[in-house]
Amino acid sequence: MKKIYIDENLPKQLAIGLNKIDNFKEVFVLSIELEFYKGCPDEEWIPHLGGENAAVITSDKQITKRKDQFELMKKSGLGIFIIDNKGKYWDKVVWIIKSWEEIRNKAMKTKGPYIFKIGKNGKLRKLPL
Repeated sequence: MKKIYIDENLPKQLAIGLNKIDNFKEVFVLSIELEFYKGCPDEEWIPHLGGENAAVITSDKQITKRKDQFELMKKSGLGIFIIDNKGKYWDKVVWIIKSWEEIRNKAMKTKGPYIFKIGKNGKLRKLPL
């Protein structure tokens, strides 16, 4: 079963909601905040999630700009979906819902490490590593 985690910069209830509305048996959505703890450093959860062959949805664009975290992400094989963080809180939830089917399919079919950007239109674009 593929695991997709919601970063703590997005609502943890989104993980619960996606599992309830999407009865897709091959994907399970979790919250980093609930599975680890609030404020858990990225350096702690990145290797753990990569070791699970998991993916994460985040609005933290800095994760690709911090060299140590970016290298840790690549080394661990983690897949990342980055949502544009310029939108309002509710807009981000809508963009994730709009692109959920594509996120789920890419997470299941794409071998990590990878980064996809979730656009405001709900479309995914693969970013170079």
